[in-house]
Amino acid sequence: MNSVVEPWNDFAAGTEVSARRFSTWIYPCSCIPVPPEAFSTFAEVPPEPSVGDVLLVEVASVGRSTFVEDSYGCCIPIFPGTQLLAVAAPAHSCADLTSQPGNKLHLDSELELLNTGGTIGLVSRQEGSTERFTTVLLKSCFRDEGGSIVNTSEYGKQRWRPVVTKSKQSRKVIGVVNCAADRYLHDISGWSSATKALVYALASAGKTVTAGRVSGNAARRELRLLRAAGADHVADYVQLGYPTTRGLDNDTAALLFWQVYQTLLESSCEGGFVILEFGESLFNDRTSARLASKDVQGLLDRLVISGRQIEDLDKGVQLARGLNYKSILLASPAAGSASFKRKLSERELEFPCFDPLVVNIAYVSSLLNATQLEGEIELVQEKFQAVASQTPKLAEKIDD
Repeated sequence: MNSVVEPWNDFAAGTEVSARRFSTWIYPCSCIPVPPEAFSTFAEVPPEPSVGDVLLVEVASVGRSTFVEDSYGCCIPIFPGTQLLAVAAPAHSCADLTSQPGNKLHLDSELELLNTGGTIGLVSRQEGSTERFTTVLLKSCFRDEGGSIVNTSEYGKQRWRPVVTKSKQSRKVIGVVNCAADRYLHDISGWSSATKALVYALASAGKTVTAGRVSGNAARRELRLLRAAGADHVADYVQLGYPTTRGLDNDTAALLFWQVYQTLLESSCEGGFVILEFGESLFNDRTSARLASKDVQGLLDRLVISGRQIEDLDKGVQLARGLNYKSILLASPAAGSASFKRKLSERELEFPCFDPLVVNIAYVSSLLNATQLEGEIELVQEKFQAVASQTPKLAEKIDD
């Protein structure tokens, strides 16, 4: 009996999507709200895809993104010919380029992979831009069993809750934002490490911590690392059906913020901490406008500003002060060096600063008033020092 061989590149509209074929595609973290069984049949290529439409694409050339993050947070390398699911992104601007969903697309239209989370779009560059994205060829769209185009927002809305209250209910809420004015320094500003360090320090101090991302691009591994650091519950906008917050209208972005906050609040305990991570720079217009909101200013008990360079931290503090934030904590991967401390003093940045890569549990948790029993933190710190002593270089850095 002859075995049935499915044509690799047959994406005829109306053809059923088999489990065998589905297993050969990379399922990116931007598709997390959509269950695999929702992909029933192939559909015609939409000439104007809507934000959130799930598309099948094939890698044409590899540029900035050399891997795609799947729904479990694993980084899977991609090569020309790799087939993966991707999500149409909203229009957004970033320094010298802007992106938008494809206009009048067709089979084999060339789009660009905007990030490792799996969002795609067309990029128009200003003169002089040298940005080189990974390019993909559009192969197909999908329909569910009801005949509707598969869209992440439709499935994500099943998780939306009525915004009942914005009250903190005895919880402490901390905002974390990076202050890298240059987008090329964004990834090394340490803001993601700062969030993990806060979660780890607070959880080690015996506090309930819930943490999530309120802006940025799909990055499942970030949530998994927050969970591994000790967060009791994690959440982000991707679970609500939006693979990125860039380019969203103000009402949708605001509603996503409060949806994520309320989800984390309801999962926390009295006296616990809620950490909200902004995945875009403090100098981003959307982020600064959100932080300038009276509701958000009344919500945040402390604003953590992370950056690698002292100049960025200085500018970030000035902007935060202009937004009427007085309770500020700084984070920098260079905080342990003597030269960095001297520069902080010279610029008269009186706010405390911690190193998110080498977490001093007692110090960080005390800055946040995480416990009333100093002895408990000292016991945790002793255990941490004992483990660190096994690595001489790490122990030396801690002692400094």
